[in-house]
Amino acid sequence: ATRCGVARLQGETDIAKDDRVLVTIESLSSDYRLQMETALEERNKERILTGQPRYEDIEDMVTKYQEFEGEKLGMSRAEAEDAVLSYLQKKALMDEGAY
Repeated sequence: ATRCGVARLQGETDIAKDDRVLVTIESLSSDYRLQMETALEERNKERILTGQPRYEDIEDMVTKYQEFEGEKLGMSRAEAEDAVLSYLQKKALMDEGAY
């Protein structure tokens, strides 16, 4: 199956919804979840420095993202989770200097 992030570049074709494999919080291994929580801690430090409130946990970040962006894009909870986890994965890689 093809993994498709929620955001797409202009000009990319839509992939049928049934063909997408979404990463959800429930599907994370304990090691991967730990990496995502570490990336969230770093994101919270950035938010605090800019005067924004911190996220309590990954689930809180997903809820806030869904309220802020997901509702107007018509995202499901699973799609919002996929988008947030994709962001945190990229953040973790960038923080390690691997991206």
